[in-house]
Amino acid sequence: MAYIDNRDWGIYNERLVKRGEFYLGLDFLENWGRELSRMNRGKRGAPFQYPESFAQFSGLMYE
Repeated sequence: MAYIDNRDWGIYNERLVKRGEFYLGLDFLENWGRELSRMNRGKRGAPFQYPESFAQFSGLMYE
């Protein structure tokens, strides 16, 4: 008796696509200036150019 493949490949492919999706919150872009102002307040030397949230986002994307 031959094997009959009953899988729905369309559904299977859609599940694979959804499994690979990665949702990112880009809220740090809205608060970029405020966060830099807060980080640079009272700082001596060269000012920070990138907020801490951007560094965390970059680290997340690197993984």
